[in-house]
Amino acid sequence: MKTTGFQFTFVLENTSNHDYTIPEGLDLFVRQHNLSALEHFDGKLDHAFLIPAKERTQIYLNADLSCTTFHISTGAETERDDKTCFKDGFGTVDGFVGLDEATKTRINLLMPTL
Repeated sequence: MKTTGFQFTFVLENTSNHDYTIPEGLDLFVRQHNLSALEHFDGKLDHAFLIPAKERTQIYLNADLSCTTFHISTGAETERDDKTCFKDGFGTVDGFVGLDEATKTRINLLMPTL
């Protein structure tokens, strides 16, 4: 089995008095340890997520990441273990930021651990 990515799970709370739907096409960014700017991130939500007023909802963020290295000289593939692959892909990430352009909502997501 080859690792083709990771799925992050977050629990978000809506503290407002209005229902809020996180759109499936939420603009996603990562915040790197060493940068003071956000960097676009190609992760995807499974679908839109409704967070009713004063409630919590669990959401899933999927991130494609190949854990396979192809060696041109030998034609061999090697698979990195999940922890190494996770560290290689997300070791410098502090968290994610989602921006909902339609409602001007910002969602800060702290970096989970493996």
